[in-house]
Amino acid sequence: VKSAASMSNWEGLHFGLSVGANWAQTHTSTVVYSTTLALFPPIIPAIDAAGSNKVKLGGALIAVQAGYDFAFGDRYVLGIETDFAFTNLRGSKTTTGIVPVFNGPFGFDQRLRADWMWTLRARAGVALFDNVLAYATGGLAATRVGFASDFGDSFSEYEFYRQNGVRFGWTLGGGLDYAIGRNWTARVEYLHSEFSGLAGWGSSLLADGSVAWVRHNTSRMAIDTVRVGLNYRFNAAPSAVVAAKY
Repeated sequence: VKSAASMSNWEGLHFGLSVGANWAQTHTSTVVYSTTLALFPPIIPAIDAAGSNKVKLGGALIAVQAGYDFAFGDRYVLGIETDFAFTNLRGSKTTTGIVPVFNGPFGFDQRLRADWMWTLRARAGVALFDNVLAYATGGLAATRVGFASDFGDSFSEYEFYRQNGVRFGWTLGGGLDYAIGRNWTARVEYLHSEFSGLAGWGSSLLADGSVAWVRHNTSRMAIDTVRVGLNYRFNAAPSAVVAAKY
């Protein structure tokens, strides 16, 4: 008697839930435009430098996923999967300095967040054992990014900048699926995703009554995700069939 793997264990529709953690980083940049401040050359470079930072983010997530796989030969699987994750990815950076010439303190408080992530990915896998599937995956991704930058100094000059937007990008990763009985599979997965940055204008009323315009930018955001999950497979066959050999 010998045991033969049943590829229909991996073939078909699946639906499940995942939990995990993600971390990210991006860079912020601030460029001040002011005819008044330009009269005092050290000021603008000092403020621009303080508002240009690397911001690291971290958080947890919970996701739902669904997909369909097709089996080929006795080991290979191709499929498609989509997922939607709620995440509390957050990060902040505070910088302070002294305004040149006028010698007053100033500071920036910058905050970034990502509230959710969505992906639509292809999957290509190979069955390592009867109940273990290793796979690579990649495709489209989207997330909602929020950026806030607060500036203040000792001369009662303030700027409160806010921007939110859905950003699109790509994702690439891989994982392992482990068959548990007839219909259930457990999973561990890693994804690397990258998204375009944000850009916009803010302004601050200066002490002399003029306005300083401020260009804010965030660079491409790179997000790494590790998660574990559980899937239910519909119409799945047993993970192995027993065939008699004489």
